[in-house]
Amino acid sequence: MSNKVLVFGASSQIGVHLKELLRAAGGTAVAVTRAGADERADVVDAAAVEAVFAKHPDAAAVVSLVGGRPFRKDPVPADLEGNRNLIEAARRHGVRRFVLITTIGAGDSHDAAPAIARMVLGRFMKLKTQAEELLRNSGLDWTIIRPGHLKDGPATGRAILATDPTTKGAVQRADVAALIAQVLERRDAIGATYTCVEPAAK
Repeated sequence: MSNKVLVFGASSQIGVHLKELLRAAGGTAVAVTRAGADERADVVDAAAVEAVFAKHPDAAAVVSLVGGRPFRKDPVPADLEGNRNLIEAARRHGVRRFVLITTIGAGDSHDAAPAIARMVLGRFMKLKTQAEELLRNSGLDWTIIRPGHLKDGPATGRAILATDPTTKGAVQRADVAALIAQVLERRDAIGATYTCVEPAAK
């Protein structure tokens, strides 16, 4: 069985760390970005997404890190339409494993997001909520991970995946990547929605 993972939105630091981790473990990580890393595709372009999947028929999983940014004026934010294209392409090509990275504030974690985050990112949280629902109803082997406030720095190894949607906190991008890599190998994570944070020190 192939261990090739298509990582969309791989220009993010989470994506960079994830690619390194998967390759260090002996897997094949294909980084897909708008500017072109291993593959080039704008995920809101369904034909471009289709071309990536067609080029990698041995892909075993998809990780989606795609999303809009509050101060960048994208005509069509990728949070919903981009993820819709990825989900539909995965179904067409039989790539059953799909890990979607959204954010605290999406879905039933809305109240766990800080008020300032809901004010600045509320539009994107709504789109990510819809993307989560599309994935849940897709028939794919899905996992959803909602990181808290993202920080740069070395992995601490203390980050957790919590199933309580009221969980809140911050997390290093490197730790999020490490937990994504673990989830890809976990059958028990299929059908689960997690919040990803580093617990506060006691």
